[in-house]
Amino acid sequence: MFQKQAETGVLTITNKHMTRFWITLKQVARFILRSIEQMIAGQIFIPKMPSMKVIDLAKTMAGVEGFREEEVEFKEIGIRPGEKLHECLLTKEESSKCIIEKDHYLIHRVEQIPQQRFTYTSDKNDWILGGEELIKMIEE
Repeated sequence: MFQKQAETGVLTITNKHMTRFWITLKQVARFILRSIEQMIAGQIFIPKMPSMKVIDLAKTMAGVEGFREEEVEFKEIGIRPGEKLHECLLTKEESSKCIIEKDHYLIHRVEQIPQQRFTYTSDKNDWILGGEELIKMIEE
């Protein structure tokens, strides 16, 4: 959609602060297969993924088409009914049953050793995806 809109010079975005997690189909498939091998009944596996602001995605797509950012207008159209500003994959309540692994979070059915509760949301993620990284993901 952004590539097509870049041709007109006007890109529509829902909200300039909106964020999303990013993962490729290949990464999803690998994660699922690895998780199935390790899984014990009742566990939930959540991959650690990069986040990106939707406006940065739009800027990247406009750049791919040869436009400079200052040549493109960004029109904010607002969040649609039921849409979230940021994604949340792990709540504070769920984190009390969570083990933090290198590349994923693992939720068990029972409480773990008491720890600081946290959330895993696309806006508070430490792993922010840059434009060049996004292009590399798309190319893969």
